[in-house]
Amino acid sequence: MKNALLVFPKGRYDFWPQHAQEKVYYESNSYDNNPKTCAILIENCKGLTIDCSGSEFVFHGRMQPFTLERCEGVTIRNVTIDWDIPLTAQGEVADVGTLCYLVGLRNPEHAASGRMGGEIMETAILSEIFKALTHKRLEPQVYFWRTSAGTEVDIIVDVDGKLVPIEVKLSATIRPDMASGIRDFQKDLGDRAAPGYVVHPGDVSLPLGPRVTALPFAEL
Repeated sequence: MKNALLVFPKGRYDFWPQHAQEKVYYESNSYDNNPKTCAILIENCKGLTIDCSGSEFVFHGRMQPFTLERCEGVTIRNVTIDWDIPLTAQGEVADVGTLCYLVGLRNPEHAASGRMGGEIMETAILSEIFKALTHKRLEPQVYFWRTSAGTEVDIIVDVDGKLVPIEVKLSATIRPDMASGIRDFQKDLGDRAAPGYVVHPGDVSLPLGPRVTALPFAEL
């Protein structure tokens, strides 16, 4: 398809996962959650314009609103995107064990295999960091880092003025590219950046390059 115009008459449009296509995509902020549920999947298009005429698109469940694959010059305009139930809860999970019990996850393997596996592990690591700093009577200074280009690091911990970058990976199979965000962070922050860690559920600790170490969660 090339140089086409697709117009949605103004209104509310509801999208449901049972009618959507699923595909595997390795995206930076949801790398371990696959397959992705693609509400509107557009492939092999050049110069396509989608004019939604001020419509509201409402998505039900964990869905990607628009997915563009092998496309160039696609414009999407005049649309408001929302979910029937927000994907981010308005609250704080203080205990991952309680969370797993409430949603019926029976053991670590069951939790890791579900759609919430990455989020649960990241929350567990944050909880451990907060507990360790609090026990030392330190005020936790924990951040998230993301550039305008989309490069990100899951957790940044300020320790005595040094910023420790931590990537959380649900996979126990460690690859050097898992540290790419940490390396970019260290390059951008220079002397302020401390050595970084890729925390994973396996049992192997190994270097992933200068100033980056793969660290088992159990050794955190």
